[in-house]
Amino acid sequence: AAFAAHPDTGRQVLHAVYADHGNHVLVGTDGHRLTRSPLSTFPFGTDAILPLNKMLLKQFPESDNGRIGLHEKDEIQTIVLATDELTYTCRCPEGRFPNYEQVIPDTADHTASLSFGPGDREAVESLVPYLDKATQNGLFLFGKDGTAVLGIEGTGGEPVVLPLPECQCENADGLILPVNGVFLVEALKQGFVHLRAASAYT
Repeated sequence: AAFAAHPDTGRQVLHAVYADHGNHVLVGTDGHRLTRSPLSTFPFGTDAILPLNKMLLKQFPESDNGRIGLHEKDEIQTIVLATDELTYTCRCPEGRFPNYEQVIPDTADHTASLSFGPGDREAVESLVPYLDKATQNGLFLFGKDGTAVLGIEGTGGEPVVLPLPECQCENADGLILPVNGVFLVEALKQGFVHLRAASAYT
C-alpha cells in the first residue's frame, strides 16, 4: 500500500499507511490516487497509522517466525516487530486519517471491466516517456469490438494508438477512459490488474 502514499514527509498522516481494523485493509493515498489492500488476517486490535520508515518497508530481516504488535499508552501508539534475534519499535504518527471510503465508487454500478496481463503493462510503460506532465500524464483507454487500446495525443491532432495484447474486456465497447499513465503503470506493478469503469466515459 505504501507506493500510493504521499511522498512529502511533512504530511505525516498521508506519508503513512492506514491500518483499518474494521475492514481488515491497509490503505495508502496521496490525495490523487488511493490503494486499498485487504488482509486475510489482521494483526492489530484497533486502527493505526503506520509510518513509512526504511526499517518497516525494506530493512527488517526476513524470518520464518516473528511477532507483530501494537501498543497504546496515553493515546500514543507504538508498533513492535520482533524475531528471535531482533526487536524493533517505532512510534506511529498521530492524527486522523481521511475517510477513504467516501471516494470509492459503488462497484455494483460499474459498466465496463478490464483485466490486464504482463504484456499490457509493458505496452503502457512504453508510452510513459511520451506523456505530457502538464496534462497529468494523460492517457486514454478505448474499448472497441471486445478489445482495448491505449491512446495519447499525437502531432497534427491524430492520436497515437497502441493495442493491449492481453487485456480481457467485458462491456467495454465505446469505452473512453482518461487515466494518469504513470499511476496506471505503478498500479499494474503492484498487482492491481483489474479495472472497473463506472460509465462509458468517466
